[in-house]
Amino acid sequence: MSRAFLSICLLASILPAENYQLALASLNPATLFCPNGSQHNELTWQYQSLDGDKPKTMWSNKGPVKNIKDPRLLNLQSRAIMHFGDLKLESPKIRDSGGYICKGEKETLVHYEVEIQEVYELHISHAGLGQKVRANFTEDLGDGRQVEVYTHWNKWQACDRCDSEGERKRVGFCYGRVTQRSVPVWDALPCGLMRIRLEALGKEFTGFGPELRIELCNVTCSDVDSGAFLQEMGLNFVEKHLVQVNGDASLTCAGASLYSPLYWMKDSHPLTHLELLKQDDRHSLDRATAGGTYRISHLTMKDSGKYLCYVNRTLTKAYQLEVQEPGYRALFQMDVFLVLAVMAFLFVLVGLGKYYYQDLSEGCTKRTEETTGEKATYEMKEAECLME
Repeated sequence: MSRAFLSICLLASILPAENYQLALASLNPATLFCPNGSQHNELTWQYQSLDGDKPKTMWSNKGPVKNIKDPRLLNLQSRAIMHFGDLKLESPKIRDSGGYICKGEKETLVHYEVEIQEVYELHISHAGLGQKVRANFTEDLGDGRQVEVYTHWNKWQACDRCDSEGERKRVGFCYGRVTQRSVPVWDALPCGLMRIRLEALGKEFTGFGPELRIELCNVTCSDVDSGAFLQEMGLNFVEKHLVQVNGDASLTCAGASLYSPLYWMKDSHPLTHLELLKQDDRHSLDRATAGGTYRISHLTMKDSGKYLCYVNRTLTKAYQLEVQEPGYRALFQMDVFLVLAVMAFLFVLVGLGKYYYQDLSEGCTKRTEETTGEKATYEMKEAECLME
């Protein structure tokens, strides 16, 4: 599976075909798994909006479906790809929430009810700073039932680096569960799906966004696990950035996702969320992917250096950031302009001189040829002409 699509793969292959409800974070790549999809000659993926419209096919094992007239479905199709039967969502958006159905021939293999939760409502907490996760709460529905709103946590991811202090994280999503006298009445659902179900009954419901928990870790790995064998190869592709003092820089990391371990290094110094959170706010990591973009504002000369990004302990991007003094680039451009201007002037001067000498020589030749006297007289006339 390509690292460009770091994904959540659901183990539906060992379960019977039925409905699954899950939540995903917007803007983060994810994969919907189709059990035994490769065993079918005709395989399709359909999308059904939360409005209850009829499911529409957008991908098959022959490629994207053509002549789609629905602009919403066409936009979703452009941000998805079918790979070995699975459906990869490159950059899911809130409006992509709905049903995703994988069919082999006419048989439904799996049906996902997906809610895309807003990543910009992500609550990030770090155990090293003593920060707390979101607290659960309960809403009264007014008919003797309550909705318990809580964070459903995924498993902890692997430590982001080896043989030194690193960090690990896990992602959580807002879920709701209806109970009566503490006894569950409905199965738990992602908050967006729960909201739709309760609104159909005339009940109001509020939830919250996704959550990210980070803590320190320290593990020992082999060279293969650490991705060390790829470091030298990756360093051959260093992207240079020239920025003036007090400017801003944004360094992006390919394959970054909430669902994968990720960290940055400056030169030989490893960076952590904890360290950056303790520093001034000039250095920050984006919230959408929890580190996929490293931002530096009000640059100083000390910010110059080599910045490396690791995803799944593998070097994926390298930058050489060079911060220049104010006016350096303008001065350099002015020097180049002056050199070019002088060269152009000399070129014109040489051209005019050559033209003048050629015209003068032709005039002298014409005048001296008109003299039909002796050779001495001819030479004297020519010499006088050249001296004028």
